[in-house]
Amino acid sequence: TTLITLKLRKGSMEPEPVLLRFNKCLRDIILGIKEESELQGVRITFSEDPKIGMVPVDEELCRCVLSNLLLNANKYCSKGNEIAVSTKADKENDVVRVCVRHTGNGIGGADFSRVIEQYSEAYEDKTGLGVNMYYSATIVDALGGKADAYNNTDGSGATFWFELPLNGHEK
Repeated sequence: TTLITLKLRKGSMEPEPVLLRFNKCLRDIILGIKEESELQGVRITFSEDPKIGMVPVDEELCRCVLSNLLLNANKYCSKGNEIAVSTKADKENDVVRVCVRHTGNGIGGADFSRVIEQYSEAYEDKTGLGVNMYYSATIVDALGGKADAYNNTDGSGATFWFELPLNGHEK
């Protein structure tokens, strides 16, 4: 992820979108992480919008983003917590939104934009550099999308999301 992000920032790498069955791509990524999470007692669910079909996206970059979000969510969950991944097509804004909601610890402080700033650690009880969220935001930006996060309104955990253009990245 670090090398990909550096190449994207320097302009030496361009996203290479191909038409993918978006929900299937995400389902495959989730399956790759699900077993490890469940061994830790964290349940992962996936709710997909059936209206999402083929989406032009760089599969490797999309895999990096979702993997980072899932690993980050898993980091802040403990036994009995849940990670819920969902997709939603927003035809009006021509985007697809992916949400990763977890019931672990929420984001500390009120400035959620800090979560995706370089080397920020916004969680209350964990230490680290927060680089995975920065990398994910950089990749999403290179794909022509946007990313953000917020505490869940019910007080349990946080939701990280990203949006990608339904019709591909246009420069």
